[in-house]
Amino acid sequence: MSSKTFSTSDTAFAAYLLTSGIKLSHLDRTIPAEIAYIFKEPGNGIIGDLIFKWDTEAAECNVVKFYKSYRYLLRKIRENNV
Repeated sequence: MSSKTFSTSDTAFAAYLLTSGIKLSHLDRTIPAEIAYIFKEPGNGIIGDLIFKWDTEAAECNVVKFYKSYRYLLRKIRENNV
């Protein structure tokens, strides 16, 4: 298992990663005006594939799972934890 991490400050993209099975490690609030979502990188190259799909508008996922993941992330921001 890889100990590498991947971060993004894009909440929608973070929700897509969660929906795609990537595990959220924690939120990084080092920069007060920006929250970074830190994910555990699985080490199989899937994050690169997901970034490509997201950037080329070819990302597909279950819209209900995406919505629930998005709401989960917003709730974690409000609660100030993960």
